Amino acid sequence: MDFTRPSSSSGSWNRLCNVVEYSGIFDSEYRQPHSRCMENTRVALRKSITQVLDQRDRTNIWLNGLAGVGKTSIAFTIAEEMKAAKRLAATFFFSHKHAQKEKAAVIIPTIAYQLALAFPRIREDIVKVIENDDSLLSPGKSHADQMRELVIKPLEILRFREEPYAIIIDALDE
Repeated sequence: MDFTRPSSSSGSWNRLCNVVEYSGIFDSEYRQPHSRCMENTRVALRKSITQVLDQRDRTNIWLNGLAGVGKTSIAFTIAEEMKAAKRLAATFFFSHKHAQKEKAAVIIPTIAYQLALAFPRIREDIVKVIENDDSLLSPGKSHADQMRELVIKPLEILRFREEPYAIIIDALDE
């Protein structure tokens, strides 16, 4: 993902860029070294996850397990695979290292930012909705309102694409 902030005269775009938590994006320089599956490991599980991601009628996958079993490595590797297949829409990876910065209030704006970069067609919609209601970027704003206005509605434009996109959130329980 290109972390360059696109030039824009839009104050709304700049406000969005200012609340993004860049360290939460899966391939961020802030997250190095990246935790990934070693070559030829977890192949069956990764294939199973990818097959589920290929299905239009499945909208969620919850990968759970004890601490240290490799959930982050699997999520990172799946994110890399989805990016290579041009099917990665957005990511958010929590980490102990950046725990102070990563508050729930920044997850949805960070996802919206990545969607706007990945899909220029919906960037204008995201900017417009922020112009109409800049409280959407406020820490106290309802997460349901943020999700509906900044993620779900803009993604409606892309729902007829052949292959579904993936949004990966890791360590939501952190």
